Amino acid sequence: MKTDKVYTLALARLLATGFIPTVWVPPLDVREARGLLAHQRRLVRNRTLVTNRLQSVLQRHNLAGPAGALFSAAHRA
Repeated sequence: MKTDKVYTLALARLLATGFIPTVWVPPLDVREARGLLAHQRRLVRNRTLVTNRLQSVLQRHNLAGPAGALFSAAHRA
């Protein structure tokens, strides 16, 4: 039965001999850019969800939306 101390020593030996590859950690600006892209994806996903729900409600109640694009600037008011 192995313990944490045995695993720690084994990992330390592997690290010392170079058998464990180093892990690349992206710089701060790359991490921030990835965070912004992930946030944009969530916003787009939520916008699509809301759009589909509204169209579903209109169809469920047999209501016709305005002619043209439902979410165009002219129809937002």
